[in-house]
Amino acid sequence: MQQWSKTYRIEQMMSGVMRILNENLTADQKMHLKRIFDEAIERHLYQYYWKSLGLYDWKVRVEERRNEVPFAKAVLQSFEKLSGISLKGKRMLDVGCGWGGYVVAASQLGADIYGCDVDEKVLEVARLRAQLHEVNSNYFHCQAEKLPFADEEFDCVLNWSVLEHVRDVDLTVKEIARVLKKGGVGFICAPNYWQPVEHHYKVLFPPKCPKSLGKLYLRLLGRPTEFLDTINYIDHKMVKNGFEKCGIEVEDIERRFWGTLRRLYVSPPKSSNLDVSVPWSYNRLVGKIFAPRMVRIVEIVLNIRQICFVIRKPLI
Repeated sequence: MQQWSKTYRIEQMMSGVMRILNENLTADQKMHLKRIFDEAIERHLYQYYWKSLGLYDWKVRVEERRNEVPFAKAVLQSFEKLSGISLKGKRMLDVGCGWGGYVVAASQLGADIYGCDVDEKVLEVARLRAQLHEVNSNYFHCQAEKLPFADEEFDCVLNWSVLEHVRDVDLTVKEIARVLKKGGVGFICAPNYWQPVEHHYKVLFPPKCPKSLGKLYLRLLGRPTEFLDTINYIDHKMVKNGFEKCGIEVEDIERRFWGTLRRLYVSPPKSSNLDVSVPWSYNRLVGKIFAPRMVRIVEIVLNIRQICFVIRKPLI
């Protein structure tokens, strides 16, 4: 696509920008850095939202991710309220930190925050975001199944929509339990695949549908199919049992969490200059019919909860 013929130029500019990440930025440097960040995150999310998932409104979702720090901050404040702890002064780890919005938000709330992710290119964007917001960036390139940290190193652990993508769910759960201090608290949020929806494709989806049939269904909806191979069909009971086997206490906060989040966060209006027009297609029709609000209504009616836990490691 011609839009991404500038990829090489972005990569070259990124290498130059990374040399000034530890310097105090002038206004011009910050504008330059923001331009590179905007281009880089759009390039990554174009691949994710459009090429991998086929979401017709991918540009809107890019804008949301580009400006996700206020939402991430509200999520973490909800976590603070429901867990009864303050992140200020806490040593915290974001497992699967992605483009770094939650790392910046945690830093703004006073946490000594570390982020890790399996994708080094994603971490480059996260470092740019941290610099734009003038926060320290402690990022590590690693797998969630093998965290490069000592036992009981963190007061808090965040795992936001990551467990459904890791190579080994059980090992990831064990690693989160291992690095969490005694008395430490974690926040785990992920889709429950007993729900008749697929949260990444934003469509109704047969619960735990065999991947071969799932791909056929997605093709009929006009969607790419390869991303389905990256998904683990986790569920509420599976994740809860996994942590409890590691001696971790699990509290289901799903209903209270979303209620608290709605009180803390008001979605900003979409940019009036954002061009989200695409040629009319069956894919776009499906996207409009299965809008996130419709997906949420189905979840509520069927009373099948998402995975949304506060976890605690006992002192003894």
